Amino acid sequence: MTDAITTIVIFGATGDLAQRKLVPALFNRRCKGRLPQGLRIVGYARSSLTDDQFRKLMWNGARELGQLETRAEEWEAFARDLFYVCGDLTVPEDFMRLRQRLSEVSEGAEPSNVLIYLSVAPS
Repeated sequence: MTDAITTIVIFGATGDLAQRKLVPALFNRRCKGRLPQGLRIVGYARSSLTDDQFRKLMWNGARELGQLETRAEEWEAFARDLFYVCGDLTVPEDFMRLRQRLSEVSEGAEPSNVLIYLSVAPS
């Protein structure tokens, strides 16, 4: 199944955990060749952001961890696979927007593998 599309959805993606731990860890794994080709990462949170604003937010958070300035070119390649959806976990209609966005970033094909990460408060 070499054509499988893998997507990671991070709920609560604008929070500190995603910015300083999750996305930088995924970036490092990509740099080491330990992620599948074409992996997409979709952030989902209540903040109203565009894909580019989300990418910049993740870059700023990741840079706080250390010497990523020297890896800006690698980050640019990685960031092309970062996407964002504004939504609220308590609003069922927002999940339809997420579903639509997942279809878009998968170029019309249903993702074969979807990993959901809940980076949200227990409540």
